[in-house]
Amino acid sequence: MMQQQAMAAAEARQCFGCNFEAVSAETACPRCGKKAFFTAGNIKTRGIILVALGLFIAGLIGAVSVVVGLIVLNAANDPSKSRQLAEDWHILLAAAGLFAVLILFGFHMVISGGWMIAFGKRNRATVWVMWALLALILMAGGFISMWT
Repeated sequence: MMQQQAMAAAEARQCFGCNFEAVSAETACPRCGKKAFFTAGNIKTRGIILVALGLFIAGLIGAVSVVVGLIVLNAANDPSKSRQLAEDWHILLAAAGLFAVLILFGFHMVISGGWMIAFGKRNRATVWVMWALLALILMAGGFISMWT
């Protein structure tokens, strides 16, 4: 009787630590022992959160970049400010690059979350792309702080 209850609760799970997949009722990964052995339903919920956060980040940074672009455009029409803009072009370029990478990061979150919702699994390739985008964000931020 007890074995039948355990078999009924067994679900497809994936470990976020070692990427091990199994049908199990355990909450800890049998391979690595981490408590990151999530069910497909739990991964889909995380995917929904990831999509919502990605849309928020992409939308917010997109709106900020439009506002900053309008401010720069208005400043370019003023002769005294346009000279200063011409001198600080590298900062403007770095800021535009940072905005672009942040928007790309938001879209990547939407794609990664969509994958999690559709398949109930995490894709390791999207995780590595996320780390690469995060490195680009940190480099762009460092570049901006170096010249301001």
